[in-house]
Amino acid sequence: MASQAEKISDPDSRVIEVNDDTLILDGAYEHRAVPSAACSEFGESVWDLPPHVLDLAGEHQTINWMRFPSAFRVPIKRLALALLRRLPALEMVERRSNLRPALAPSSVVSLVEYLVPFATWLAERGIDSFSEVDDEMLHEYSDSVISEPRISSAVKHQRLWAVSRIWLHGQYLRESERLRRPYWESPEGPSLRDIVPPGSPSGENTTEPIDPDTIGMLFKWCEWFIFEASHDIERAVARRDEILSGFRERAEPGDAERWKQYLEDLRANDGALPGRVHGGREVMAGKYVAAKVGVGMKVATRPADIRLAIGTPLGVEIEGRLAGQPWTDDIDFHEVDGLVRNLAAACLVTIAYLTGMRGKEARALERGCCHRIDRGDGLPPGYEIHGHKFKAAGEDGTWVPGGQQRDFPWPGVVPVPQAVAAISRLHHSDLLFPQTVFTRHVFKGRPPNAEVAVSKNEVRYAMAHLIEWCNETAMKRALPEAVIPPDPLGNVTIMRLRRTMAWFVAHQPYGRLSLGTLFEHVGFRATDGYGTQIFTGQRSPYSMDEASAIAERFAAAQELLEAGERVSGPAAERFLDTFWVLAQFEGMALDIDELQTLIDAGDGFDVHGNPFLHLHCHYDPSRALCHPERMRGARKPSLSHCKRECANVVYTDSDIAAIRGEVRMLRAEAQTPGTSLPRVVRCDQLAEQLEEIIVDHERDRVGLEGEES
Repeated sequence: MASQAEKISDPDSRVIEVNDDTLILDGAYEHRAVPSAACSEFGESVWDLPPHVLDLAGEHQTINWMRFPSAFRVPIKRLALALLRRLPALEMVERRSNLRPALAPSSVVSLVEYLVPFATWLAERGIDSFSEVDDEMLHEYSDSVISEPRISSAVKHQRLWAVSRIWLHGQYLRESERLRRPYWESPEGPSLRDIVPPGSPSGENTTEPIDPDTIGMLFKWCEWFIFEASHDIERAVARRDEILSGFRERAEPGDAERWKQYLEDLRANDGALPGRVHGGREVMAGKYVAAKVGVGMKVATRPADIRLAIGTPLGVEIEGRLAGQPWTDDIDFHEVDGLVRNLAAACLVTIAYLTGMRGKEARALERGCCHRIDRGDGLPPGYEIHGHKFKAAGEDGTWVPGGQQRDFPWPGVVPVPQAVAAISRLHHSDLLFPQTVFTRHVFKGRPPNAEVAVSKNEVRYAMAHLIEWCNETAMKRALPEAVIPPDPLGNVTIMRLRRTMAWFVAHQPYGRLSLGTLFEHVGFRATDGYGTQIFTGQRSPYSMDEASAIAERFAAAQELLEAGERVSGPAAERFLDTFWVLAQFEGMALDIDELQTLIDAGDGFDVHGNPFLHLHCHYDPSRALCHPERMRGARKPSLSHCKRECANVVYTDSDIAAIRGEVRMLRAEAQTPGTSLPRVVRCDQLAEQLEEIIVDHERDRVGLEGEES
């Protein structure tokens, strides 16, 4: 079969020839039609990439070409067009790399941004064409990028990788626009990773998890919104919409007389016009009054002689409770949008946090995504959340326009189904989280669209508003313990929820396997990157959590030993010796540094129970068989790969009692009529192996006092 290089013998035949009126997205997105009115043209100074053209939860992206020196605008536009149209890079066919050949539009926008410094650097040196760049210039530019103190290693890597893209897609550029192969792309020279690493040296996900105290209280408030406040808010929405059903801007015949009569009635009864506080000023609630009176908005003007009464209560029955009391006396007409946004944010946080979805996956969920699963045999029903994935959705790991349906649904544990139901009752859109639920305001000439998912910026604002509202409510109700503490590392965002959940799951028995399955990771490297906590700034808050977990696990084991139980196994003596080491910490109040010392020491004395194999792991990573690859930084055992022959194994009397029960079940199964011969043989073999463990335990077991039994 001819190689790709042989098929394209004439690179000039691949050059993208365009006119100023060429549509940049023409034919690029097969998942839906691209209306011409929604597409920017090649010659425009700003390219507009509307979200509904890209996928269900795409962000509104723009590229401002005026930031580039004029000599480089057309070549980089041509490069961007090739990337947006997902044209393959010829050189990448022969290049050993796991980098994705097709990029999402957001990645194209980022790559173009990374090229601004390169084009500017060249223009400052009198260079007006990529073909004029030689090896010396590339060395000089890379040195300037690497030595830049104000940018991270990841940004430095991306700036140089963006330069590589110019070379990789050179066949789509004119000959005068092509860049020579950068020296870091040469097979004989150092690679780009050698020159500047792309990110965390450990492979750890660099997104910071949320502080445990912050996420704990935030999640309690989200549950409160879903279970207590949601129905009150729904009734307020219905009442508000009922009032607004008669609202109109323009005046109709009879409106002036009707408004005049309304004002005369107020004067006669010493009444007041409904008002509200807007921008720090007391103003008439114009829309509310106009709708209630039944006149056009332009007619409803406030006379100077009639006072204002602040407040436009809807008269909604309040059923929800906060600390045993109604959470509000009534809901105001002008509070409805804010409460709807808070409820929507609470539902989004709950769904994203408990399922581990990426932010975009959660924003792109559609109505009807939650499916009830009947598990039978008297078990409570289960729930699955079906949706799209966007990252590495294609078979080759590339971006796919519109995403693809996820192969394995997310588990919908309580209160996820309730959150889906609550947000579904707020609107009629096919999307679960449309823009209209989060905002009613026109932004940059674009009104909110019920058929476009809420953007990540709108979600960020909604989450901040939710936390602010919860804290204000807690202080008004004299509930200081319900205040959501600030996160030490800044704003709480949706992308940090996935990272936080991953940490907690990864530290449970079989957590590594569960997390990898939930996140659809092919290997454990990516999973461990989410679950570790080595290089992130949140090490200190989680040090307390880890130290407490170590202490709790040993306290549980110590209770067994002090009750007279004894232990056996390869790590039995080391297991007992550890209690004397821990004794020095008993009753002490430790600061962060001392807690870190305890955790570091824990690499040699942490203990984990494995209820599936009926044993304990006295974890020492240097002896562990559960990490055959000897992963650097493996701070906890992989209980899903536990092996009885491991040097970290300890058996307690309780473990042995459970093993005796398993032996009895195996023997009974082997003697049951109808059991297949292979299964009988296997049951007998397993029972014999377990009986050997029982015999060894009875012979070798020791207790805290050091006496053998």
